[in-house]
Amino acid sequence: MAHQLGIALISVYEEGPQQFQVQLKAPYDAAGRPPAIAVHTTNDCRIVQKHSHAEKEGVTRVWRHRCNGPIAGREFHISGLNTQTPDAVVVLYNASGEQTHLTLQRQQPSFVFSASAPPTLTDSSDYLPMGIEHILGGYDHLLLVFLFWLMARGKQLLWVVTSFTLAHSITLALAVTDAIALPSLVVESMIAFSITLLAAELLRQHRDPAYESFTLQKPAVMAFAFGLLHGLGFAGALSEAGLPSEAFWPVLLLFNLGVETGQLLFVAALIIVSRISLAVLQTSIAAQALPNLKPPILFSIGGLSAFWFFSRVLAF
Repeated sequence: MAHQLGIALISVYEEGPQQFQVQLKAPYDAAGRPPAIAVHTTNDCRIVQKHSHAEKEGVTRVWRHRCNGPIAGREFHISGLNTQTPDAVVVLYNASGEQTHLTLQRQQPSFVFSASAPPTLTDSSDYLPMGIEHILGGYDHLLLVFLFWLMARGKQLLWVVTSFTLAHSITLALAVTDAIALPSLVVESMIAFSITLLAAELLRQHRDPAYESFTLQKPAVMAFAFGLLHGLGFAGALSEAGLPSEAFWPVLLLFNLGVETGQLLFVAALIIVSRISLAVLQTSIAAQALPNLKPPILFSIGGLSAFWFFSRVLAF
């Protein structure tokens, strides 16, 4: 279930006064099945042609409709958006060639086709919550941040998180602009491996406090290297969304800020929960019990991420 959060891209083309085409690109679900996402409109439109084809990352479906009335002003509804694919980016192409970008969430999955919308109409602010939702649904990314929290405290934790943020911001921008490209399964496999590696390092340090390695001696450098990798994972969903060219950089910035906001919210939640736990438990009991929880936690995280790694490698 890790990092399955994706974005559906829906393009609606006005081909004539009473005819339009819908193209849907959506990622597979966590079980590798085609998404159950569809686009619907009023009953006076009928499907005259449809086809679909499977791709490595998801499915592309195309419907051509003919209606009894004009396309302009017609309401459309998207069904099938869920927790794994909670957002849809909709691009409307009217008969004159103008484009309109819309972002929809599963709570409000409807839109109206407008024939006169200006081509620069883009609600870029929607990409901020999209970034937050993406990071909070990417459990593999959150597990790595959790390991950072187990490894460091105070200023050191700040440096580690900052290094991770800087690195994945760099590769996010490079990947979305097509400056670098790696197969998704390669990126996702290495993301899982990075979590396994850090969990193993922390477990070895717990067993032998004198144990030293480059990863543990230079945690900020390690976080930067892992961040470069995880940035490619963040870019996957955003690249599929078809960023609006007229607001490319603002959208990229807002999505990245959303990712950072979600990451900081997660770290803040960890700090609050740990402090409440220490306050509820007696200090002496907590001092004895909490260290004993670290090995099973690290074994669980390492085992789960190893499972993700092998399952993704086998999917090549």
